[in-house]
Amino acid sequence: PKDKEEKEKTYKEQFNIDYFEDKEYVYFKSIYDFLTGGNIFKYKDVIDELYKYYNIAENKIQPHYEVLNNLNYQNCFTLTDREYLQLTKKLIEFNDKGLYEITNYLSIFHFVSRFNNPLNYNLENLEKRIIRGMKKGKANYKYTGSLDFYLRVDENSEHKIHLTNIRTEALLLNEQVLQEEKKSIAIDLESKCYENFTEFFTEILRTDKDYFYNPIMKDFNSYKFYKFFLNSNNEVKWEIIRFLPNRYKKYENHYLKPEIDFFQELEKKVENKCKKIKKGNLTGFLFNELNKVIKDTIDILKG
Repeated sequence: PKDKEEKEKTYKEQFNIDYFEDKEYVYFKSIYDFLTGGNIFKYKDVIDELYKYYNIAENKIQPHYEVLNNLNYQNCFTLTDREYLQLTKKLIEFNDKGLYEITNYLSIFHFVSRFNNPLNYNLENLEKRIIRGMKKGKANYKYTGSLDFYLRVDENSEHKIHLTNIRTEALLLNEQVLQEEKKSIAIDLESKCYENFTEFFTEILRTDKDYFYNPIMKDFNSYKFYKFFLNSNNEVKWEIIRFLPNRYKKYENHYLKPEIDFFQELEKKVENKCKKIKKGNLTGFLFNELNKVIKDTIDILKG
């Protein structure tokens, strides 16, 4: 049903559809965050985003983007037939090296195949070649939010099936990039957790970051976390106990459900320790308190 589909979209995606469905616009996160109160204005972030959008490195447009720009509809009609063919061949060569952003590969296929396919490519093979080039550049990609919105294929598009196949691969690749980025962030945060828990606590609960609704602890090692608690002084132990109810609150944390396995594994280790530990001292009290907040956290995540 349509209502269900709309509920599943993020606020930003639905905003795009409602107000920019048939219009071209560029989303700059740094500006959006500033205008919506999510962050202070950071000049460097704006410049970095502009450089990325216009494909500028060391104050110059990169050669492969010069080719792509010369082939767009604003510029291609200034070319001779010979120049057009030469640039199209260069475009494919740069594609094979995986030099473009993930958002560009639909345009690359279109630019090569339009005007009655002047280089006479087998379009099925061309599709596969475009996808290979796109995958080759994976190491240089950063996750692109709302990519399914930006990479739309019109119902009346020429070679719609090939474009749709490239789009599908781009979305899958983008999702892989997202998961790898999340895992990398989780590894960095886990290191920070054990090095300086106070900084970790503060970082995770920052409102200008998305950690609060990002299940980063699903990739934490429960045994390492348990050993960290075990070997910490009482002040740090108490800070860890305080951290959990600050992060996990009823009705707010369905995004964090993937962390439940981590806490269930941790619960077993803590419960086992509670059975053996001497009662009537600070250490015993702190382990029992940790056991309680872990159980509360699991109940919240189960919803």
